[in-house]
Formats: sequence, C-alpha cells, structure tokens
Amino acid sequence: MNPNLSFNISEDSPITTAKDDVFGRKRIVDAVVQTIINKSQSKHTCFTTGIYGKWGDGKTSTLNLISEQLNQQENIIISCFNPWLFKDQESLLLDFFNSIDGKNISQDFVKGLKKYAPIVSLGLSGLVNIFAPGAGTMMEKGVTTFIDKLPDLKENVNSRKKQLSEEIVKSQKHLVIIIDDVDRLDKSEIHALFKLIKQTASFDNTIFIIAMDKEMVAKALCSFYENGDIQAGHNFIEKIIQAQLYLPKISQGQLLQYFTLKFKAILSNLPNTDLIDEREILEAQYNIHKYALPLFETARQIIQYINVLSFSLPLLYTEVNISDLCLLEALKIVSPEAYKTIRNNKARILGQMPDGVYMLVRFASDQERKEAAEKEKQDFIEMLTINTPHHYQYELHYLLGKILPSYFYSSTVPTLEYDSSKRLCSERYFEKYFIYDTPSNIISEDNIDVLTNEIKTSIDAKRLNSTFDYYIQKYSIDEFTRVLQLILYKRTLQKENIGKLCVALSLLKSNSSRTRFTETDHAKQWELFIVDTLNIHINNYDNEVRLSKTSIRSLRLYRKSLNILQLYLVCLLLSNF
Repeated sequence: MNPNLSFNISEDSPITTAKDDVFGRKRIVDAVVQTIINKSQSKHTCFTTGIYGKWGDGKTSTLNLISEQLNQQENIIISCFNPWLFKDQESLLLDFFNSIDGKNISQDFVKGLKKYAPIVSLGLSGLVNIFAPGAGTMMEKGVTTFIDKLPDLKENVNSRKKQLSEEIVKSQKHLVIIIDDVDRLDKSEIHALFKLIKQTASFDNTIFIIAMDKEMVAKALCSFYENGDIQAGHNFIEKIIQAQLYLPKISQGQLLQYFTLKFKAILSNLPNTDLIDEREILEAQYNIHKYALPLFETARQIIQYINVLSFSLPLLYTEVNISDLCLLEALKIVSPEAYKTIRNNKARILGQMPDGVYMLVRFASDQERKEAAEKEKQDFIEMLTINTPHHYQYELHYLLGKILPSYFYSSTVPTLEYDSSKRLCSERYFEKYFIYDTPSNIISEDNIDVLTNEIKTSIDAKRLNSTFDYYIQKYSIDEFTRVLQLILYKRTLQKENIGKLCVALSLLKSNSSRTRFTETDHAKQWELFIVDTLNIHINNYDNEVRLSKTSIRSLRLYRKSLNILQLYLVCLLLSNF
C-alpha cells in the first residue's frame, strides 16, 4: 500500500456537546429543556416525554444535548439508562433501578430503592402477565404465583413506592431518567419496560425522556393484542407517553453543507493532488449534489457515505473517473443490492448480453427478437431499483443512467471517449471500480502517464522502441495498442512526438520477421495503425500538422522492417513532403 495514502474516517457516533451540532438541533433541544425546567419548578406527578425518529435521525445526539443542558440545573438529577445492554427482563429491571442516581436525593431514598428494586424485579414475569391485555385466567395465575412467593407484596410495593416518591419530593429535587434504544428490544422487553415506566417507577417529581422509532415499537407491541392491529400498539404508547416530539428531517441544505465540508477534507488529504484535473473535481461535486445526495435522508447515511469515499478515493482517484466512483459508492449506502447486481453483471451491462443471447433463439422476425432483447434489458433495469423505497426509485434510476449511459440509453459515444474519461461503462475500467486496484493485465494510469511522458521526451525512436517492446511483452499487443490509442485521443502530443512514435512502432520486434504486406493477425498490423495515426492527426488539424523531414526519412530508413515501401509513399503523400 502507498504509505502516503490517508484514510480520513469520520466517527459515526452521537455528538455529546452543542458545539458539535451542525444540523440545527438546538431549537428542539431548547424546547424540551425549557419544558422540563418549567415542570421542575414545583411538585408534580410522573411525566413522560417521547422523542421519535427513524434510524440515523439523531435521537441519541438529541438526548445527549438535552442532558448537557439539564446538568446545569442544580435541582435536576440526570440518570441515563440503555435497556438494550441487558440480556433478559429481570436484569433489565434490576439495572434500571441501579442506574438511578439517588445519592443526591437522600440516603433514605437510596436504602429504600435497594429494597424496592428486588421486589419488582424478581416478580417481573408475574407483572408482565398481570398487566398484559387480554390475559384472562393468566392474570389470576400470575397474581396467585406472585403472592405465593411474596406474601407481603401488596403492602411492600405500594408503601415502598410511596416512600420513594416522598423522599424525592422532600429533597426538592427532580429526577430525569433518559432511556434510549427502546426500539432495539424484543416485544416482551418493550412491554415490560413500559409497564415499569407507567406503574412501577412512576415516582413523583420524576420525568422520563424516551427515544425510539415509534413505528417499530408499535409493531412490536401490537402482537399483545388479539387483532394484531398496529394502531393498538400506537394507542398503548400514547397511554404511556404524555408529550410526543417527532424529530424533523434534516434539510437537504444542511446535509449538503456538511457533506461539502467533509468531501473537501477528503480531497485535501489525497497525495499528489496536482494529478487531479480541477474540472474533474467540479464535475464530481456537481454530480454528487445532483444525483447522490437527494437519495440520503439522515446524517448517519451522509457520515457512512463520507467514510466509504474516505476509503475508496485515496485508492482509486487516479485510476478511475472520480464522479462515477462517487456515484457508484453512494449505492453501497442507499441500495446495496443495486451495487452487487452491477458488480456481478459486467458482461450484461457492457456487452449488451441480452441482445447476444436472443440472437441464439429462434424468433419469427428480427423485430420480435429486438423486442424480446429490449424487454430483457428493461427487466434488468427494474431489478436494479426494485428494492428501493418507491419515492426514491426515480432518483436512483437517474443516478444509474448517469454512471451507465451506454446501457440505459444505448449511447453512441465512442468507446475511446469512455476509456479516455475512465468511465465505469468502459470495459477496460469497469473492474477497477470493484477491486480497488488495476488488474494485472491492464496498464495502470500511473504507467500511462509515464509512457506518455516518455513519448514526449524521448530523444530518439530506438529508445522509445525499447519501451514499447517492454509494454507489449509485459501486458499484450492489444492492451498496448489500446493505451496508444488513448494517448493519441487525448491530443497532448506534438508533431515531433507523433513522428518518433510511428518510427518506434516500425522498429518493433514483431516487424523484423515480416514477409508480407499485411499480417493476417490484426493485432500486428502496425502499418495500418501508423497510417491511421498520421491520417487522423492531419485531418483533425486541417493539414496544419506536418511531420518533420526527420520523421519521414526515418520511416523510409526503417521501411524494410515493415517490408512495405507503400507505407513510406503513403506517409510522404499525407504529409505533403
């Protein structure tokens, strides 16, 4: 691995302080904090607040910011509890009480809590059955079992709970209990936790702040009801939660601003940034904003995307098209199945495989065959987007068409254009996007740059010829020819460079044993390649490009190695020499 590579990975963890808030959560946090402060000005019964959001919406970050502000209030005691960390219901309940910081309330409260916790925790299974909707005879059995084990249960539970409430009120403190990751629990644990909040731990001067994905929790709870209706789950939640707050979606503007800042940091850490064309960077930024970012909904998705790019860009930024790479990497976040499907279907995507397959099938007409091939193609395109939420399928189709224009739109762009731009839809570059390296039979971009520079600076054709023979032997004639065509296509060579290039080609080892005008092996028809090279460059510059006398004389000198006097004559005529 290149020791100069730097992978600048962003932490995908919740923020803990307001100074790190880049998504404008302050307004919501201030509203929740002020509500709690107002509530804590006097005695009150237990109060519950729910903070709702999907995965990655920033629920934990919001809780941390609320906690940061409330910790500044002398009469408020914060206790944080994450029920997801515990393996069963009994340990969940016991650790809930252990998480309550009672030392700042009173010693009597601490002692009372230590006696109260085992009573309600050890009888958890009974509590769950007793309070489960529609329990029927199970309730009677639960009560019997419970009372058999703890004869003084009724007196103990009620009196101890009352004593604990009195101790909190007497201390003039208010207990704020923050609970996160409720949606990660199984359905029985969720039900037990809510019963705990509603009945067992509903002390006076106590406020619960509960963060969750409400839809997921409602689906889990609905199984406790005979009809299995999700609305019943919502109704149950609303009996527990008195104040409900839905986190708003982060605006596209905020996501864009955050991504742009991080993307610039990735680019600034790349080694040899002088190798990057500024236009390519601008194109990548424009295409990311237009095609990729509209598919992201949460800050977590953006952070994951940034981390994916932090890994792939340092490895590939000189080897592939940066814009195509960034758009392809976005699929890993928003549609992993589409990414895998593209990776595993190179022949279909680049070779128009459906049409080739249908050539082998008997159809009534050529039109019928074409229609069948087109249907196969459309079915494949639909497969790329089928697992994406419906409201994002159009945007995803738009992105896929951008990185695979030759397949989606039957593009007529020349193959050399895709090769020159190192596009994903180039047969030579496709695999680089997925293996994070250059295949051993392909000349890397670094070596292409070295070869280009040698063509420009070589003092004579013989030295250049040695370089050409090296590349042919290490890779192949086909790969070497492809790279030469690519170098010529970019039009960075001067007329002297082109002349030496043609002479060096005439000196190749494969030409020394020629006995005929044109070889039958297409890959060895260097005389045609030379003529085409001269013709293309002359025609494209309106006869302004003229090979030097030295180059023409050199071609004549080495014509025997090609065994064709005609080549010299053609070159002579084309150059008007």
